[in-house]
Amino acid sequence: MIAMTALKVALDVFKKIVSSVLTLGGLALICYGIFTGQAVLTSNTVVPFILFLAAVTLLGYLEGLQVAILALEGQDGEPFRKSHPRAYWLHTLVNKPMNVQRFLVGRQFFVIFNVMLISQCSTFPDLERPSWFPQPLWVVYVDTALYGALCVLAFGQL
Repeated sequence: MIAMTALKVALDVFKKIVSSVLTLGGLALICYGIFTGQAVLTSNTVVPFILFLAAVTLLGYLEGLQVAILALEGQDGEPFRKSHPRAYWLHTLVNKPMNVQRFLVGRQFFVIFNVMLISQCSTFPDLERPSWFPQPLWVVYVDTALYGALCVLAFGQL
């Protein structure tokens, strides 16, 4: 039983190290690709970097708004009516019929637009594989854009 627990802990640590290396490596790859002017969006080295950071930050806000709206839907706003009148006013808007559904549809459209913008900033079709980097790993990690998905997931959606 102790051996199984030790094995589980070891595998958990290994999993965390591998996922951290892949995610941070993806972030380094994105920064390298942008700074060398290989982004699909433009060959400018400043604009894609600023847009990438802004879009990932905005994506995080959109995810947080969804959680907040869904958590407050149907809740009573009377406890903070006098202390936070603007929050109470927004809370009453949320609790009107169909407003949450409208918000979620608009939010989803904006998320799709945002992710497309992020992909334009973090895709590098002309990036050459270094000779020391294994070809199968390059295909799985870079050609499939797994590095970008990991970064967007870790920094924008979690």
